[in-house]
Amino acid sequence: MEPNTITIPFAEAGARVATALRNVDFSNATQITKEGRPQIGDIILAHVTSIGDVKVLQNPNGREEDIHTGDLVMLAYGQRYAIAEYEAVLPDTLEECDLVSRGGVAAKVVNKNHKMGTPTRVQPRGFLRDTNGQKLNTRQFSLAPERSLTTLNKPVVMAFLGTGMDAGKTTTACSTIHGLTRAGHKVGFGKVTGTGYSGDLFAPIDSGAVAGYDFVDMGYPSTYMVPTTQINRIMDDIINKLRLDGCDTIVLEIADGIFQQDNMQLLSSASVKARIDGIILAADGPLGAIQANQTMRDQGYEVLAISGVASAAPLALREIKRNLGNMSPPFGCLTKDDLRTPEIADGLRNSALASRDNKLRAAITAKLPKPDGADKRDAVLV
Repeated sequence: MEPNTITIPFAEAGARVATALRNVDFSNATQITKEGRPQIGDIILAHVTSIGDVKVLQNPNGREEDIHTGDLVMLAYGQRYAIAEYEAVLPDTLEECDLVSRGGVAAKVVNKNHKMGTPTRVQPRGFLRDTNGQKLNTRQFSLAPERSLTTLNKPVVMAFLGTGMDAGKTTTACSTIHGLTRAGHKVGFGKVTGTGYSGDLFAPIDSGAVAGYDFVDMGYPSTYMVPTTQINRIMDDIINKLRLDGCDTIVLEIADGIFQQDNMQLLSSASVKARIDGIILAADGPLGAIQANQTMRDQGYEVLAISGVASAAPLALREIKRNLGNMSPPFGCLTKDDLRTPEIADGLRNSALASRDNKLRAAITAKLPKPDGADKRDAVLV
């Protein structure tokens, strides 16, 4: 019988480290243990038992390395929601499981898109543990700021949402970042939800963002089924990191579609509504664009424009414009080239800022004493 705790020299282990662990300090990791139940963010040493859909592992620098049967890998337990690929959850034990992303998330596939083949399989050897016997977890290595930021200016926060996976959210966000940068703004990027992959940060930085952070930087390898309160904290931490970097504008991307269960809960949160100054929607088609616009308006959000995959097709744009009617966002439908135009990008930012000011005035007005015999709606802000 194998012992539950094994001391090994990690400096000589030769394991490939995944990008989901890019902020982890392994200097104090000297043991692996088989004791415990998998939790989100737990770090494991495993070996690859078979190669399937995932054939590469992205390293902490973002390079994708080929993996082979028998390779030792360091991964993080997480969960995944990807309509085009997998739904995967935490396994109950250190059983053989699946490598569900190139970023290094280990989980148990419970559903998959029919286009997918067989998942790549890994056999965990144990949880990493430090010399004090503490199990290592990615949340211990969060980059979240600790000090109060009350004296810093509040940047304009624009959120990029989509009708679903591959609707063009990242392209839309990057195009807007490019336009805002050309307009002279210091833009920061944050990805609030999803499954860890460094490429999600490279593209915004290449587009001009002065800094970029995601949920991995805040201690989570993935966010599927993470409680809303914790995702709220992730969003706060990303915004505050970018505030410390001196950004005057923050572009946030939320993964998957607005009807994804975690997103619906997140977007209904009063604190998130207060934080987001304006939304740009990425849609994969006319019907999705119209429904997403209506849903976000019903939630009380300021939808500034519609873009995404649908904007590449003139016929799709025609259908969207014809059917939006008086529900059209102030900037209507924009292509990625439109978003890269400094005047348009700056106009979107100014509209988001005006929306924030209006919300502030409304909040102050609502707190004013109600005049005798007058409806609260008639109260005016002096």
